[in-house]
Amino acid sequence: MNLSPLPQTVLDERSQRSATVLIVDDYRSLCEVIAGMLRPRGYRVLTASSGEEAKALARENAGIDLLLTDLEMPEMRGDELALWFRAATPETRILFMSSERPVLQVLEPFHFLQKPLNAEALVSKVREVLNHGSAHFPEAAAA
Repeated sequence: MNLSPLPQTVLDERSQRSATVLIVDDYRSLCEVIAGMLRPRGYRVLTASSGEEAKALARENAGIDLLLTDLEMPEMRGDELALWFRAATPETRILFMSSERPVLQVLEPFHFLQKPLNAEALVSKVREVLNHGSAHFPEAAAA
């Protein structure tokens, strides 16, 4: 019988199977596409098409591990939503996505994914942020 410890990557992936990811994008169909990339890998996924809807979900669902939000949305930008999450649920990690690389001085440094997304880059970045990203001060990362 082999009692050697499992590699850290296996342990990290197992611990993420119950991780909850909140995807926020004003295009509901994009939320569903991204959810379809994450759910088969064991993530619990919630989706919202606005900042207000995301805040309501956060109030109803304790333990959101990762906020994956678009930056350019009507009514409430992704960085405004992130600031609310930092105050309301400081343990939630934040990952921005956009078609353009943003400059967000108030949230520097930050995690970022360039749109359009592909499944491999998305899953890799989500895993990285959940495993190693600080909820408060993530390391700046290129897509």
